Amino acid sequence: MPNMLDYLKWRGDLSFDQDPFNEIDNLILTRFSYLPLEKLIKEGEKLKIKTIYERFQKSKIKKEDMLLKEDWNFFEAIATANRFRELVALKYVQKISLKLEEQFAVITILLPKDTAYISFCGTDISIVGWKENFNMSFKSHLPAQRDAVSYLNYIGERYAGKLMVGGHSKGGNLAVYAAAFCKPEIQKRITVLYNNDGPGFSKEIIESQNYKNIVGRVISYVPQSSVIGRLLFHEEKYYVVKSNQIGIMQHDPYSWQLQQNQFIKMKELTNGSLLTEKTIKEWLENVEPERREIFIDTLYDILAATKAEKVTDLGENWIKTASTLLKRYKGIDPESKAVISQTLEALRVSARNQIFETFSFPKKKEKKKYFGILTK
Repeated sequence: MPNMLDYLKWRGDLSFDQDPFNEIDNLILTRFSYLPLEKLIKEGEKLKIKTIYERFQKSKIKKEDMLLKEDWNFFEAIATANRFRELVALKYVQKISLKLEEQFAVITILLPKDTAYISFCGTDISIVGWKENFNMSFKSHLPAQRDAVSYLNYIGERYAGKLMVGGHSKGGNLAVYAAAFCKPEIQKRITVLYNNDGPGFSKEIIESQNYKNIVGRVISYVPQSSVIGRLLFHEEKYYVVKSNQIGIMQHDPYSWQLQQNQFIKMKELTNGSLLTEKTIKEWLENVEPERREIFIDTLYDILAATKAEKVTDLGENWIKTASTLLKRYKGIDPESKAVISQTLEALRVSARNQIFETFSFPKKKEKKKYFGILTK
């Protein structure tokens, strides 16, 4: 089945006048922010996408430098498609801070008809990037979220016209957060918000007036077995997209299936996705934020002890990694170890309860006799 690479090949010759901006274009621009742009764009530059790709061709960037293997062909496809090649990209920002536990990247693409699309990058494969995701379980206003607000305000103050904001994975969360907490005069100019399988928010944010002001403009897309996109709490409208992958691998946007200029939609999420969502929410209800923080911080300390900088590094020498993890766990203070044990037990119980609830069979109806006839 076709994906966004096929879309670029089949429909990339159509201008936005011939075929207005659609949900596939949204996914493509969110993927663009994942490319290694920090090596290609200098501060303050405004460059056409085709020009950025020309620099890429002359660079020493290798295929293994790409986050996903399809990104290599994607870069060429978007840069040679008439629909996208002339679009101007500007104000690329990347920030990675171990101290703040922040991984942040964003770029703005200028579209026809006086419209700008702000594309927030999602989580990369850095350990600090995933730690930041975990922090969402006990913190409401993360450094990347605050930076997202500042960035949206900056663009909104300098470029008049309509704004579209979006992202994939954590980028979707940043897009919604930025729109909710940006300046009111800028918020009014936002026409649509795209959250592509991004996590939700704490109840504090969901119940805030800031969130309520923009939730009607949020459109979320999640694959049928979504995990990341159903984390935390959501109130927005969402569509279920068909994926050719299984389980958490459906988070890969290249697996999302489409027909012409629309995603292929499914009627509902799978039981597994709903089970994960219920399990995490019950865990959040039963484990107070302080315990969640100790759990996440200790887990991060364990991973940091392996000297791994990327998630993929953990698998390069799994025996050594496992040994380091075990040694580190033995050295944890009794209080932290107790919290970890309690938290893992809470997660296990939540999962068991949800499995029992999901797969429990309804009680058999009593058989009744009417006028001597046995009925069901």
